[in-house]
Amino acid sequence: MDRAGVVEIVFDADGRPDAVRLRPDWRGAVGVGGLAAAVREAWSAAVLDRLGAWATATADPDPVVEAPADDVAARRRAAREDTNDGPPPAGTNAGTAESALPAALVGAAAGRDPSGRVVAEISGGELTALRFDEGWARVADEVEIGAAVLAALVEAFGVGSVDGATRSVADATADTGRHA
Repeated sequence: MDRAGVVEIVFDADGRPDAVRLRPDWRGAVGVGGLAAAVREAWSAAVLDRLGAWATATADPDPVVEAPADDVAARRRAAREDTNDGPPPAGTNAGTAESALPAALVGAAAGRDPSGRVVAEISGGELTALRFDEGWARVADEVEIGAAVLAALVEAFGVGSVDGATRSVADATADTGRHA
């Protein structure tokens, strides 16, 4: 949660964005102009909570850890198997553990919600920028804003990987010009 206590971000068991919640009185607490900063603070707090839970689980001799989703487990197995085949061709990252990670964790990626009113940029796992259509944010309710922020974060976090399956920062940023 951010310092003002108006934005909460939750990650799923695989460490992907799962929920974004805004308090109904967020406008009075941070205003439209402060919303992006509050979301970035909530993101950082959620990352730290996730790291703390991981550290606790690794310190516990009998940790209770949820199994990753099947698609994630398969990518992790493939990455481990591929890394034992020798180095990839020069100039590529294909076949490395890095290529199995979301682009947002190892590089920069951007995503936007389907309406194009929210753009999120994630680099190295950090939420580095968040932009809103401010006119829309002034009138939308907290549930609609939370859903739009979540959609942008999920797209930026990357269903794809660094091999090009995720949107580039430039592509996603260009799409919001019509809503500025």
